[in-house]
Amino acid sequence: MGSQGGDLLPALCALARALLPSHPALALESAWVLNNLTADSSELCTALLDLNLVPELIQLLPFSQGINTMLLRVLGNVAHQTNRSCSQLARAGLVPALCATLRISEPDVVALSLEVLFMLVAGCPQVSTSTSPFRNRRSKAQQQHRLW
Repeated sequence: MGSQGGDLLPALCALARALLPSHPALALESAWVLNNLTADSSELCTALLDLNLVPELIQLLPFSQGINTMLLRVLGNVAHQTNRSCSQLARAGLVPALCATLRISEPDVVALSLEVLFMLVAGCPQVSTSTSPFRNRRSKAQQQHRLW
C-alpha cells in the first residue's frame, strides 16, 4: 500500500475537512477510514507524519459528532508506533491541542485525549517538559513556592 498511502491519506484528510461543514457524517466516515488504515500499519502512520498531515488532523479536533473521537484514535495509532512518532506529534503541536480537548464535555473525547497524551509522555519524556502548555504556570508556581 506504500504508494497508495501517499495519495490516499492526503485525499482522506482533505475529504474530511471539505465535508465537515455540509456533511459531517461523511467527514466522520473519512476519519473512520483513516483510523482503520492506520490501526495496523506503521507504514501509514509514518506516512501521516512524513506527509505533514498531522497539523490538518489537529485542526479538526474541536469538531464533535464523533469526528474528534475518530481523529484522536488516528493520532493514538500514530503515537503508539515509536518514540520518534511521539516526538514528531509533539513538534506538530499535538500537546496543546490535546489540552484543549480536555475542556470538551464529552467523556469519550476527554478519555481518548488523556490516553494519547499519556502515550506522548511515555514515548517521549521530554514532551512533558519541553512542550507543556503549563510549563510557564508551573515555573511561576515553583518560584512562588521558593519565596515561602
